[in-house]
Order: sequence, then C-alpha cells, then structure tokens
Amino acid sequence: MLCLGRPLISCVKTYLVQMSEYNNLVYAAPTIYTFWDIDGLTLLVRTGVLYCVLIVGSLCYYCYEKVNVNTSKELLKFSTLLVLIIPFLLPKMHDRYFILADIFTALCTIVDRKYFISFIITCGCSTIVYIQFLFGSAYVDLRILTVLMLIGIVYFVKISYSK
Repeated sequence: MLCLGRPLISCVKTYLVQMSEYNNLVYAAPTIYTFWDIDGLTLLVRTGVLYCVLIVGSLCYYCYEKVNVNTSKELLKFSTLLVLIIPFLLPKMHDRYFILADIFTALCTIVDRKYFISFIITCGCSTIVYIQFLFGSAYVDLRILTVLMLIGIVYFVKISYSK
C-alpha cells in the first residue's frame, strides 16, 4: 500500500527513526508534553506514541461505525480532527507540524462559519509560536498555548460531533 508515493511502512519508519534523533519531548509546539520538563524520557515517549495510536484508532473506529464520513464535509471535519489531535498527542513534535491543522481549520471555517472560533484559537497559538521562533519576541508560556490549543480541539469536537 502506497502513502505519499512510498510504501506505508516506510512512512511509519520515518517517524520511528526521528524519535531517536531528538532528545526533548517538545520543540516549541503546544502539546500535552509541555507540562513535563523532562528531556528524553524513553518510557514517556513510547507511552505517548502508543496512547496516540490508540486514540486515533478509536476515533477511526468510531467514525467508521457511528459517523457517515461519505460526504466531503464530514471527511473534512474528520481530517481536521486528526491533524489537530495527532501533533497534540505525539511526543517530540515541532511547531511546524501544526501547519496542516491551521490550513484544515481555515478550510472548515470557509465551509461553515461555526468553526471560526476554533480557527482563531488554533492559528493564534501557531502564529504566536512561529513569531517566538522567528523573531524571539512576544514570549508566551507554551503551557498557556497548550491549554488554549486543548480548548480549541475540544470546541472543534463539540461543534462537529454533538447532536
């Protein structure tokens, strides 16, 4: 099975190889690991990856069983949820991994204005992190941005999947 022009196993191996290259749990990204000030804790990294795989697998199963993902709007909502949750839950994520989440929340907002708040929160957090990295100014604690990102994700889920 091909993924991005490569065998799927090759894409998975890329992340596994990169896991051993970096020592920090967070690289300027608002993820759940900003609350731990620990570098290179192998058990936490492996547990985090397993936890993320279980959550994404559960979401895929839930959407397969309960949600009609046959329409392009539902597919966009589910894809946006995945690109928000995966970099938020995986250890050793960089700020650049949220770019796709910014793009997808913008697309959701174009399709339906009810996603505007989620778009503002997600892109706001990303923009602050990018400004801090590029210019070294406007420092905001990553833990605050992590809480805001979690609020944005929860809000996105609430307006997307609550009846």
